[in-house]
Amino acid sequence: MTPTLFLTGGTGYVGRHVIEVMTPAGWAVRALTRRAEAVEGEGVTPVVGDLTRVDTFARGLDGCTALVHCARASHEDSTERARQDVDGTLALWEAARQAGVRRCIHVSTMSVYALPAEGTVDETSPYTTSDDPYARSKVAIEQALLAQTTGPELGILQPGCVYGASGGWWTGTLPDLMRRGTLLVPDYGRGIANLIHVEDLAGAVLAALTVETISGRFIITDGRPITWAEFYDVLEAVVGHLATLRVSTEEARILAARALDHRLLARVRRAVIRRLTGRPPVFGQDTHAITQATSRAVLSPARAAAVLGFRAQRVFGADQVG
Repeated sequence: MTPTLFLTGGTGYVGRHVIEVMTPAGWAVRALTRRAEAVEGEGVTPVVGDLTRVDTFARGLDGCTALVHCARASHEDSTERARQDVDGTLALWEAARQAGVRRCIHVSTMSVYALPAEGTVDETSPYTTSDDPYARSKVAIEQALLAQTTGPELGILQPGCVYGASGGWWTGTLPDLMRRGTLLVPDYGRGIANLIHVEDLAGAVLAALTVETISGRFIITDGRPITWAEFYDVLEAVVGHLATLRVSTEEARILAARALDHRLLARVRRAVIRRLTGRPPVFGQDTHAITQATSRAVLSPARAAAVLGFRAQRVFGADQVG
């Protein structure tokens, strides 16, 4: 009997690669989507619905062997988006429990951890207490899922910075920003980038679905940390020019505050300066992102290797940048 996977976020960056791994492995995939035409491929069936409305997807879970949750809410307000992420995930879990789904893999993020200045981070490390809405919602989702006492067997994957040739934030959006302006890099880029290729992440999902038993959280990185300076050196080589401003952490905070000031006078001032000097715009990071970027901590994928048998195969390089 063909195992059937219910997938959320199937049209997203990670979800698309999960489909590419699961169907050749003999799985049928039901992909939750707002538009049926956005999902295609042999062995893939669209389930038209939305995580904010259980009635649109609950029946699609009937007969499914497993659930993989990659979706994120898309509301323009970050606080409302975070609330929808938490509520939607819990509604999805309950629908999966009622449908008799045996295993759930939730794709979370390394951002749930409070990254220390240096050292090693593993699954016993503390959650972040940051007020960043995205990080807080991801922590809330994990805590809520881990508190469940009935329902599917649960595995939570916590990927590092996901990159790959076909896009994503780190190797798709960032190079595009660098072609249009300058990125601030705090602490001169000496922080550590804990990376994972999107295809390796999809492979970790497959491993999590096929291992005999699973429980708890798993950090998913390639185990080959590099500095942010090395990371941006590759991106600058791809875009063909210097496109980062590597400064001290304190300078980065000051410049980022200016760049992220959305008051009318500040926006007008930036526009005038760019017009007079011809300088490209500067793209700043918020406080949470700067804190993460200056950490020299290494995320350990040891538990994923020991329990899931997972080891990343790909090495970061210019051929992996969109």
